Amino acid sequence: EDAPVGPTAGGDGGSRAFDGVRQLRRRVLLAAAASRAATCGLMALSELVWPDWLLDDDPTVARFSAPGGLRAFAQWDAARYLLIAQNGYTDEQMHAFQPALPLLLRFLAPAGGAGLILVGILITNLSFFGSAMLLLELGLALRLDPGLAELAAVLYCAGPASVFHSSVYTESPFALCTFGGILLLQRGGRWSSALAFAVGTGFRANGIVNAGFLLYDALVRSFSRRGRFRVFPLLVGILCTALVFLPYIAFEAYGYNKFCKTPLGAVGGPEVSPSWCQDRVPSLYGHVQKAYWGNGLFAFWELKQLPNFVRAAPALLLAFLGTWAYFERSGRQLKHALFSHLGVVARTGAGAREHDGLFGPALFPHVVQTTVLATFALLVMHVHVAGRFLSASSPSFHWWLAYAAQQPHLKAKVRGYLVLDFVLGVILHPNALPWS
Repeated sequence: EDAPVGPTAGGDGGSRAFDGVRQLRRRVLLAAAASRAATCGLMALSELVWPDWLLDDDPTVARFSAPGGLRAFAQWDAARYLLIAQNGYTDEQMHAFQPALPLLLRFLAPAGGAGLILVGILITNLSFFGSAMLLLELGLALRLDPGLAELAAVLYCAGPASVFHSSVYTESPFALCTFGGILLLQRGGRWSSALAFAVGTGFRANGIVNAGFLLYDALVRSFSRRGRFRVFPLLVGILCTALVFLPYIAFEAYGYNKFCKTPLGAVGGPEVSPSWCQDRVPSLYGHVQKAYWGNGLFAFWELKQLPNFVRAAPALLLAFLGTWAYFERSGRQLKHALFSHLGVVARTGAGAREHDGLFGPALFPHVVQTTVLATFALLVMHVHVAGRFLSASSPSFHWWLAYAAQQPHLKAKVRGYLVLDFVLGVILHPNALPWS
């Protein structure tokens, strides 16, 4: 068998391996610190140097009062999270935003005002440090090449969601929950993984997609090596999945009770009965996304949105080309892994080793997750958010980015993409220009 890598390995080899992992962690931590210092500093400077381009009386844009410099971190969706934390969910439109971040802000800064922004900056940036380290640990746990795992974590620090990871957005806390939940599952902690995913769903509704990792794990464990099906692991997987969905369902129930059950004209209730309350399966979140944000199948596919598709193209191409490359190179390994697990063919040490790495079967659920998210972003969402959407949700997105950066003919293109995205982000977003 292969010798274990890390502090448990014996002899000088184990010590060297542990020292190597420790150096990887140190370099990623330094990259995270440097990226957050640069991002926060440039965002504040940008907001102080250039005035906001959107007028304070624009009724379509939420604004949160903040002193100079701090206002850079309270633009666009950040303003809505801060307003919810300060005033609660005052109208239907606000229910597009899950409650975990506003509740955390309100708990830690009950006085409101600028204190909410400062606490929000602290939460998001500390969460970013944690998510960067967890991305590295996850790559090592999946036995990716250590150099690729490190590069993925470093590029994550300068990735296409950099300004959102430091603003009062949910990207960093959600990434912390997602990467942490997957790592816990990889190490066998199914209930702790489900709990991490559930907390993530409290930050972002698309956290329910992470239940797919638990179901995949349950299905794999339901088949013994002799090909016999066991019910208990599947039941555990279903219960864990229900836990992941619970915050989303609870928030939907809160909205339904508020707008559909509260008497008309009562304090906190609607003036007229909303039409979505009469739907067969009433969903406030689905109604808000369609009615206020214009999300829906092909709803964003208009000629005037072409610049937004151009902006999203690098992230979406990376996701889809990574998926294509994975299935092209690993199809045979996937079949071998499936048949060996079902007991159709024998397991071998060599076969187990070839399952490791970026194109091994262990990455199959990650590739499926990335493909589902990228397809949803392309067809249903405001496509320009694809970069930050994938950055906060998909570990394999960063592994593909690192893999592309290692290719001589793509290295310059990856560097140019990241630099351009970072520069535009720290200039446009803090000044309320369309970089949301």
